[in-house]
Amino acid sequence: MEYTFLTLEKDTFLGPYSMASPFRNNIAIVNAKNQTHIIDKNGIVKKTLSITGRIKSAYIDENMVIHIKRRSTYHMLDTHGISIYRGKKKTQYQGNGLYVLFQNGKEYIYNHNVKKHFSHSSWDDIKSYSEGHFVVKNNRLFGFTDSKGRFYLEPKYTSISVERRGIYRITYG
Repeated sequence: MEYTFLTLEKDTFLGPYSMASPFRNNIAIVNAKNQTHIIDKNGIVKKTLSITGRIKSAYIDENMVIHIKRRSTYHMLDTHGISIYRGKKKTQYQGNGLYVLFQNGKEYIYNHNVKKHFSHSSWDDIKSYSEGHFVVKNNRLFGFTDSKGRFYLEPKYTSISVERRGIYRITYG
């Protein structure tokens, strides 16, 4: 399968590409001849990325973070081509520039707004994000952490569920 972009303004075709993401803020991710590039709306290569080979999928999210899947590996990069994440599990966007990333069988938080990984605090599972806090799970117990990976409530409860905004049902024992 090949992809091209038609620019009506100049009545020209851009491409062909073996993979092409939709444009976001006038840039797109394309793969041509097993090389991945960031192009502008005129087809000019703005940055050649270090990810080579055939790309399965790519998109640029609302934070201008690039997400690429190549074979069974997921990549997250900024628009300068700097790697944020590389792993076997797909990242989970939680809103407000916060992502759940995976490393060594654990989950941790990445805050794109401050461009910081909070891998010092990792959990077996990170659940829903609401009002500045995540429900986290470690060793089958639940607690809360803030968006910087600091405990708000240590994991010592058998379950935590959202009843409604700002109200959680906590069970223990």
